[in-house]
Amino acid sequence: METNVTENIYFILVAGTMGMFILALTVISAIIYYQNRRIKHQNDLRQLEVEHRLRLLQNSIDVQEKERKRFSEDLHDDTGAILAAARLNLYSVMKNSDHPALLETKELIDIAISGIRRIAHDLSPPALARFGLYHALGDFCRQISVAEEISVETEIADLERLDLDTKTEMAVYRVYTELINNTLKHSACKHICVRIHYKDNRIEGFYSDDGKGFEIPENGTGRGLGFKNMESRISALLGEISFSSGPGKGMQAQMYIPYTPTI
Repeated sequence: METNVTENIYFILVAGTMGMFILALTVISAIIYYQNRRIKHQNDLRQLEVEHRLRLLQNSIDVQEKERKRFSEDLHDDTGAILAAARLNLYSVMKNSDHPALLETKELIDIAISGIRRIAHDLSPPALARFGLYHALGDFCRQISVAEEISVETEIADLERLDLDTKTEMAVYRVYTELINNTLKHSACKHICVRIHYKDNRIEGFYSDDGKGFEIPENGTGRGLGFKNMESRISALLGEISFSSGPGKGMQAQMYIPYTPTI
């Protein structure tokens, strides 16, 4: 009799222990499942927020490019046409007069027409739309090298065979032209290096000059609008860009843009 009672107590203790163990496992599993669901939900929300920001950023860039193109066409077609007509009228007047002021006026009109043509091309480069990044950026570097008497070393490899989309071409072109223009304005350099390669499904870019250099604020809020525009363009393509410089050290920039060619 006592043996049966002992066995029953032992059975109850074992069963109770197993039940508590199973209950504890169930509770722990439920907590882990809930936490994983919450973490996944938070990650999904963060991912949606990032995607939303990228869409807003790309939409902003698209609007800017459309406005650039519209303004470029208006400037070339309207103002350029008016100046061209004024030059023709001036030629007619010059046939009957050799007044020095007429010749000076003609030279000023020619300068204005050249300036408008240059601004229109900078706003919406026709070579980029017609021939792509490889030729457009190469031509831009050659023009700078001739006009500014600065040695521009270019190494643009593997891009000609890639079917880059318009947004990627425009972003890379704008970043490099911004870098070059900043160099021409501020650095007093003698040599510029432009390199672009395609490797391991990403576009790798490098830029440097041997100018006087400057201090780059570590805090992003202390940087100029040009830096922010370049960072925004590359970020919109899920890429990265970094800058380094210092007094007497020139300026360097590196960028990486993930890109998988369409087959």
